[in-house]
Amino acid sequence: MGRLRKPELNAGGLWFGRCFLSAGAVFWLTLLCMRFSGRLMSAVLLSAALHEGGHLWACRLCGVRVRAVRITVWGAELLLEEPRRPLRRLAVAGAGPAVSLLCAFSAAFAFPRQEWAQLFAGASLILGLFNLLPVPPLDGGRILLALLELAGLGIRAEGVVSRLTTVLLALSLAPGAALALAGNPSLLLLELWLLFQQGND
Repeated sequence: MGRLRKPELNAGGLWFGRCFLSAGAVFWLTLLCMRFSGRLMSAVLLSAALHEGGHLWACRLCGVRVRAVRITVWGAELLLEEPRRPLRRLAVAGAGPAVSLLCAFSAAFAFPRQEWAQLFAGASLILGLFNLLPVPPLDGGRILLALLELAGLGIRAEGVVSRLTTVLLALSLAPGAALALAGNPSLLLLELWLLFQQGND
């Protein structure tokens, strides 16, 4: 998922140039590769790489300095100097989902009979739509914040986004708990992760 955070580097993992791969990420990637087919994993990893590539491309165009790319069990995140202008923040945050959705529709329509292309299209579509949720630290939360600032809310924009996040998570807790009781805890785990991130922002 394309999280954008202020620079904060940590140790304990593998460095490849300016890309940091945590030990937890290596562990989970190994488990996923053992559990799922190589085609599915390659489609998911390529969609994630292109998503982050969209953010990096926007950073380059906007003159935003990227210190590192960090990959953890929670996904990928850019460690960058946060742009001061909301329009630049909007461009950087929106580039990842835009690339994901473009890849999804391009692959789906260009190669309708190719299994791998459809896997790639599905992975890109899910990644793009998920990151458009208006909840920090996802791209959608940062897009909403930048739009509210452009609309003139200024420092009040963060409060509006925070309250909206609280309402959305509260409304989704009941369905998440119901799905967990039915044997599918994925939504509840996602909500708990987002709540945890709110407390660490």
